This record gives sequence, C-alpha cells and structure tokens, in this order.
Amino acid sequence: MSDKIGFLLVNNGWGRSNFEGLTKQMNKRSLPPIQIEWFDWGEQSMRSKVDSLVKKGAEAIIFVGNAVEGEKFVTHLAKYPNPPVVFSHWGITGSEFASRSQKALQSVDLRVLQTFSFVDNNNPTAKSFVARYHSKYGTQKASDIYAPSGTAHAYDLMHMLAIAAERAGTIDMSEIQKALTQLEQYNGLMKAYRAPFKNGNQDALSVEDYLFAYYKEGSLRPMETER
Repeated sequence: MSDKIGFLLVNNGWGRSNFEGLTKQMNKRSLPPIQIEWFDWGEQSMRSKVDSLVKKGAEAIIFVGNAVEGEKFVTHLAKYPNPPVVFSHWGITGSEFASRSQKALQSVDLRVLQTFSFVDNNNPTAKSFVARYHSKYGTQKASDIYAPSGTAHAYDLMHMLAIAAERAGTIDMSEIQKALTQLEQYNGLMKAYRAPFKNGNQDALSVEDYLFAYYKEGSLRPMETER
C-alpha cells in the first residue's frame, strides 16, 4: 500500500474512535496521514472533501462511514481518471450501496474490511445456512447475501445469546452477560469460537478473522478470489 494515505471519517464517536486507532498504528510505523477530512451524517456532497484528499496527493483513502455517504464519496471519486484505492469499514456495504454505486465501482478500487464470505465457502454449516437463506429470501447465489459479515455475526451471536440465557436461567442481562464470558466454545457459522468473550474480549474476533473483499457485479467477493 502507498505511504500517501488520507482519511475520510464520519464526525461522531465512531469515526473519532477509528481515528484514534488508525493514527496510533500509523504513528508506530512513522506513517502519518497526509490529509484528514471529516463529514457529518446527511452530508449533501463529498466533492470538496474528496478534492482536498486528491489534491494533497492521497494514493489511498481510508473511509469510515455508512452506505449513503459512501455512495456520494465513490461517485465523486470515480470522476478522477486514476482515483486513489479505497480501504473501507464494512459499514459502507449496507442498504443499496452496491446497486446505486455500481457504475462508480467500475472505476474505483474499493476494498472492504470483512470477517466472512459465503462465496466459495465449503464449510457444511455455511452451505446449510445458504440453502435456508435462499429458501426464505428467494436469492440464487451465495454472493446475493447482503452484508455477509453482519449476517454471520448476527446468526452466531443470537445462538450464543440463547445458550447464555439458558445457562443463566434468567432474562437479567447482567447474568446473561456473565454467562457469555463463561462460554468455553461454540461451533458457529463463521468459525469455531473458543472462549470468545473471556478476558475483556467483546468482539469474539481476532486479527486472523479479518479479510478484504471487493465488489464484482454488485456482490462482495473475497480478495483471494480471481478479480
């Protein structure tokens, strides 16, 4: 990745926490961002912010935001002949981002942080889930499943919550939370979890769980698959 990196972040607690984490890691590598731009929910245009990042020489942009602002961002970025590569939080993948941004994504190299993909996934649990998903929602291909990471997270979390609630024997959330921290293992859709919420871990994830995906024909696919 280029060392000329810019940030485009939503101006709220979520964006600021990402800013703190990103700058901390980049400072460790003596790699300060060359330009930082902030936007608000409901921002009408990303033009000035995108223009500023490009004029500062950004060859890569890290984006933290959701689908509505993400669409405006990539649409304007696509107007440049050689737009910077974009690394994005998965919040951008919601709603109708893929369909509304399809033309722009033909020009913009957008790489979205993910933890899971149903594409080319031969895990029996995943294959069974995909078959049931198709039956319920009328989809045809694994790549048709919206927000694959969020889908897998929600599916696994609800099962772990159910186990914790049963063990707690109450609907008291503090007791259910305690039971979650005592959960030793769960073989889920995304992975085989081992002590997922112990030692202050609230995400049930590790660095090995992350991957990048890209859009092809409106669907997210792992970067490992042929582009």
